[in-house]
Amino acid sequence: MRSISRSELDCHSRTYGMLWVFSCLFVLAGVRLCLLTSKNTWFSDHSMPHTPPALASFFDRNGVLIAGSLQTYSIYANPQKTPHKAEVVKKMTACFPDLDGNQLTKRLISNKGFVWIKRHITPAQKAAFLKMGLPGLFLQKDVKRIYPQKNLFSHIVGITDIDGRGLSGLEKTFSMHSQDVYTSLDSRVQYAMKAGLAQAIQHFQAEAGNAILLDIKNGEILGMVSLPDFDPNKPQQATPQQFFNRNTMGVYEFGSVFKIHNVAMALEHKSTYLHTLYDASTPLRMGRFAIRDFRGKGGKLTLQEAFLRSSNIANAKIALHAGIQQQKRFFEKMSFFQRLPLELPEVAHPMVPAVWRESTLATASYGYGISITPLHLVKSVASIVSGFHCVPTLRKVDTPLSRPRVIKPRTVQFMRTALRESVHQGHAKKTHVQGYALGAKTGTANLLSATGQYRKGENLVSCVGAFPIHNPRYVLLVTLEHPKPSAETYGYTTAGWTAAPAFKNIFLSLTTILGFSPHA
Repeated sequence: MRSISRSELDCHSRTYGMLWVFSCLFVLAGVRLCLLTSKNTWFSDHSMPHTPPALASFFDRNGVLIAGSLQTYSIYANPQKTPHKAEVVKKMTACFPDLDGNQLTKRLISNKGFVWIKRHITPAQKAAFLKMGLPGLFLQKDVKRIYPQKNLFSHIVGITDIDGRGLSGLEKTFSMHSQDVYTSLDSRVQYAMKAGLAQAIQHFQAEAGNAILLDIKNGEILGMVSLPDFDPNKPQQATPQQFFNRNTMGVYEFGSVFKIHNVAMALEHKSTYLHTLYDASTPLRMGRFAIRDFRGKGGKLTLQEAFLRSSNIANAKIALHAGIQQQKRFFEKMSFFQRLPLELPEVAHPMVPAVWRESTLATASYGYGISITPLHLVKSVASIVSGFHCVPTLRKVDTPLSRPRVIKPRTVQFMRTALRESVHQGHAKKTHVQGYALGAKTGTANLLSATGQYRKGENLVSCVGAFPIHNPRYVLLVTLEHPKPSAETYGYTTAGWTAAPAFKNIFLSLTTILGFSPHA
């Protein structure tokens, strides 16, 4: 948890964060406004009926359809060749009760040679229309995008406008492609993760949540869930908050999960850190402020103990020992200073301080003062526990590319052991499942409001882990926003009491799907 007042230390970060929040909401509101204003206006007009575009279909890795095209018919009119307009309006509104008579009249009395009347009619509506035989009104073959999985992949697949032009997600990225796209996603994984996350949000009365499962070997994202979500078949009903993909658009201070990076950074710098003791018995003064531990036991701690006890004081001293340049170099290696190249347009750039001071160095060691996306976090942990560069992707990878080593083998081995011990005797105890080799770390951070102030008592809680930890294949991240205290958690809302059990339940739901058995 946050243990230092930083009203002066991170003014730039807060301002940037506030601007980012508003810009995200502005973009999302713009998408929704486009949909709402189009809802009852028959959408785009052309001088002539358009030819439906050939749009790519999207599939999961096993061939399950995520998004496809359905051939439909649409009705258009040539107002200059439409006699008896009042009679046409009367008959059309009787046949299609959702048509607005006044709007239809305005369309038919225009001087245009082409106007849309009704898009994407059903076969029964087509038959009824043809039976009326209205002069000046015609049928045009059309294409409608359908999403048979409904909400399951909404943030990833995105939406199109009524003409098939991509507005967000994969739909926007591949808007000009006609070849089918096989994604890295697994519908079974996605369903299990969504069910587990929804259950955790309900159980802990959280405001929202998100989760990612990444294959370390090739960077494939097997599952990526953000709640609340929306039905891409009915995008007009979604709010900007539902459109918001927390995994790629959200930028957060993650708290103590950053101690994974801090300890790895120290070991990459000098192996002598293993033999150094860090005194955590008293708060660490930083100017007018102090860094404290949450329920810390104090004493002199080794590097491993500093990680296991999740000591803010000791981790800050480790970072101060390493220095600003070493921390920045390591964060740069983890891609914390750049937008990740993913097949989605909605990917945020991390928020970092304009000036890197000693206070930044200290607070960043335990996850404050720098904000990244959940995808950045998953990618970086994958690199730390494997030792190799990881490039997340939503495309199915048939031939994995060779990856450069970015972390030394001795650091990798230490971090695997440390994460495993965190499950056995650290703050990630509630992720433990008998017989399964898990390594995990929890993190609790105060949430920022839209005004850039910390929301008192409102936390972002996360649990990130790798398995099987002796030779990691997968990284799983589970995050909840503002869980509520309860008797079950003894009034706590920290990650060890909330995100950790949520992680465990989602992990258990994935074991059979991934073929991960006890003692694996």
